[in-house]
Amino acid sequence: MRRVRASDDDVPLGQGIDDATTAEPSTRRFVWLASVSMVMLSACGSGAAGSDASGQLSKIEHVVLIVQENHTFDSYFGRYCQAPSDSNPACTDGPNCCEAAPDHDPSGASPILLDDNSNFATDRDHRRECELQQIDNGKMDRFVTGATGADTCLGSGPDCSSANNWALAMSPTVGPYWSLAQKSALADRYFQPTAGGTASNDMYFAVAQYQFTDNDQFPNAIGSPTAACKALATAERHNRTPGD
Repeated sequence: MRRVRASDDDVPLGQGIDDATTAEPSTRRFVWLASVSMVMLSACGSGAAGSDASGQLSKIEHVVLIVQENHTFDSYFGRYCQAPSDSNPACTDGPNCCEAAPDHDPSGASPILLDDNSNFATDRDHRRECELQQIDNGKMDRFVTGATGADTCLGSGPDCSSANNWALAMSPTVGPYWSLAQKSALADRYFQPTAGGTASNDMYFAVAQYQFTDNDQFPNAIGSPTAACKALATAERHNRTPGD
């Protein structure tokens, strides 16, 4: 693994949030809900693919950014990384060079196990209003308890504070990700651009600037937000994903 320092929907797991008007990264990767990313630098085994700023040939052919929503760096890699939490290791090679997840979150809560069953059993609250409560002006202490409200969709939806927000996966569930991290580059300081839901962050990623809050804009596609909300509510009641 090469550790790189960058500024962090539900699918099977094995496979820094700021105000919405800013682009400055947050100070800690601790428990972001909407996005977790890996940067994979693929080395060419047979020749050079380009040159760096000094004109030297580079062996890097492709840069692949893998973005998984609704979980955090710690959720996927908190048990892969081995350096003490908040130690900020200076090395860059191997799991001893990225920080392990802390044993407790700032509120004192212990993490629960994240696996495919628990992942699909419930969603997380994606709203900007909720995430800013959880961050609590940088205290990061209201993810498990203390935040109010629920992201309801036709009467169904997750609470803002939940034990599911502080859940860590182990090798049997995310082993393929750990294998990628071991062979490639892992960005352990990569944060979502804005506080809020999927669409707002996807648009920021696409155009490098704030467009709207949460999922306030929908594509002109078959169906409607109401239909999507109903499908999500039905899936939540039956502990499955829409379309299953």
